[in-house]
Amino acid sequence: FSLVDSGLSERALVLLKLLQRILTILLMSHFVACAWYRLGIEMERASQDSWVVRSQLMGTSVMWRYTTSLHWALTQFTPASMEVVPANTAERTFNIAVVVVAMVTFSSLVSTITNAMNRLQSLNLERHKALSLLRKYLGQRRITVSLTARIWSCAELSLKQSKRCLHEEDVPVLAMLPIRLRADLFEEIHAPLVCAHPFFSQLNNSYNLLVRK
Repeated sequence: FSLVDSGLSERALVLLKLLQRILTILLMSHFVACAWYRLGIEMERASQDSWVVRSQLMGTSVMWRYTTSLHWALTQFTPASMEVVPANTAERTFNIAVVVVAMVTFSSLVSTITNAMNRLQSLNLERHKALSLLRKYLGQRRITVSLTARIWSCAELSLKQSKRCLHEEDVPVLAMLPIRLRADLFEEIHAPLVCAHPFFSQLNNSYNLLVRK
């Protein structure tokens, strides 16, 4: 997501990264489900008892077999359970390997969810604190309901707009960038506005290096 991070709000970025982790687990579960079903079929072909036989999947629809396998795979990554269990040594070994991987993956998912929720709460804390002080002030001064509603709407709009546009002084790390890199950054930010005027547009085309200085 590094190529699109700059176009997203921090709140959207947190949710997007959380969604990415969940989709990763779903994708892993898909491949595990396919491998689990293939193992069961191979055991059945070798005339061994298998989970496919015990679950009476032979002769059922493809969708039912896939969803059963996927359900089993998802239970390995979460604390859930189901009736499908290994029926031979190969399936038991495969199940153990999946559980070991799932322990690490599930722990990572829980950590990601916890960090995401904490981050979302911290993003809302400053806004809620400002609005809480405003509510307390208006209540203590016994401001009328109609005026309170107008002030509240304006305050919420101002808080939203204040987060939309950051200035250079709001991002201290920009001061650490090399001068040439900062020049490229400011040129990309300000050039469209300045070069909208024909004079500066012509000057930029003819003396680009001088304009950048």
